[in-house]
Amino acid sequence: MVPIQPLSTLVFTVTGGVLALILGAKAKIPSILFLLIFGILLGPEFAGLVQPDIFRSNFPYYISLMVALILFEGGSQLKFSQFREISKTLRNLLSIGVFVTLVGVSLDRKSVV
Repeated sequence: MVPIQPLSTLVFTVTGGVLALILGAKAKIPSILFLLIFGILLGPEFAGLVQPDIFRSNFPYYISLMVALILFEGGSQLKFSQFREISKTLRNLLSIGVFVTLVGVSLDRKSVV
């Protein structure tokens, strides 16, 4: 694999992200789907145009910032009328999901001790 300069990685990342947001808006589906697809296609395992190893020293900080931006972007596109539609799903996630997680963690703890 040919090493890529940090500037090239940033350019491909930003270009892919902007293109994913535009495609999401045009297709009227959440842009996170396109962001994931572009991340896989441009990443080191496929095309190798985006190489996160270049930023290895500060990588956890970059990931935290990007996750915050993605969540903010998703929340900013949520319309108040959609809350009724997602309320059942959210209730199930908060009740059943928490219970399943609690059971899974307690089973894992017993196997460690």
